[in-house]
Amino acid sequence: MTEAAVAGAILRVGVVLALAGRKAARRRRARLEATFADHRASPTGRGGRRADPAESPVVALVQGSLGLMGSAVSALLRGLEDRDDDPTVTILFGDVEDSTQRNVEMGDERWAEVLQTLHAVTKEVVGAHRGRVVKTQGDGFMVLLPRPTHGVRAAIDLREALASNPRIGAVLPLRLGLHCGEVVRGKGDVFGTEVVKAARIADRAKGGEVLLSHELAARLDEVGGIATDDLGRVKLKGLPGRHGLRRLRP
Repeated sequence: MTEAAVAGAILRVGVVLALAGRKAARRRRARLEATFADHRASPTGRGGRRADPAESPVVALVQGSLGLMGSAVSALLRGLEDRDDDPTVTILFGDVEDSTQRNVEMGDERWAEVLQTLHAVTKEVVGAHRGRVVKTQGDGFMVLLPRPTHGVRAAIDLREALASNPRIGAVLPLRLGLHCGEVVRGKGDVFGTEVVKAARIADRAKGGEVLLSHELAARLDEVGGIATDDLGRVKLKGLPGRHGLRRLRP
């Protein structure tokens, strides 16, 4: 048999299979339509309520399968975005302005209760933005988030949640600093100069302020609803050179 004959035979087989597949698909579609028609024509349950095609067992099965597939794909994408071996993260540091004075005014027992609620609220807000609290110390905390946008949204929500919270019963003006970069992970903690930089940025903030590094702010250009003011380049304790800062507008 020549090569041309072989190619022709393969082509004919392909055409036959394609036609058979189309016929099978039409038969399946016809059966589904007949099933929907039967459900529309036959009352079900009490009171003679007619079945909705959306309630068909076939439709439920298909929808359930699609839902499971969608959930699996979403989980996979989230896992790829937030995998633990990714060294690039968004780092958020925060603490309460004039915390020592507030401690004195409230007394140790009341202040301990406030701090407990502060950290609970922080965990809730950060978790809603796909972040996690790495550690807390007194009224301070360190948070990791997967993306700069998550970090800014979390900072905004935290500032609002703690400015006046009935669970705390007092105004807690937060000083918040955000930066993004590569970190070194170890034993549930993260280290490195980028972590230090985020902490130093938070140190420069006043109560109610959210300060951003230029590196992080540059990655927010495409995000709507986030406006910042340029603070120029400043010295950060312990770090060489000068570093660009921006302040999130209220």
